[in-house]
Amino acid sequence: MDIPKPWNISADILSQFESPALTTSEGEVRASVSIGVSTFPQDGTDVDALLQQADEAMYYVKQQHGKNNCQIYSFSHK
Repeated sequence: MDIPKPWNISADILSQFESPALTTSEGEVRASVSIGVSTFPQDGTDVDALLQQADEAMYYVKQQHGKNNCQIYSFSHK
């Protein structure tokens, strides 16, 4: 199976959040990220449409998988 390039980029971003962002005398500070991806022209042909689809994918991944995950937009997630 050919893995889409956006997935590889998102995985690289997610890996940057595996380590604590900051360590203080109080403990570690961690950040989390949820990523929604849309692609041109499959998911939209203008900025507004692409942002809307990426936003839907981000909320889908938060609802289905929690934090620190990525979802590439798919019409079936609506």
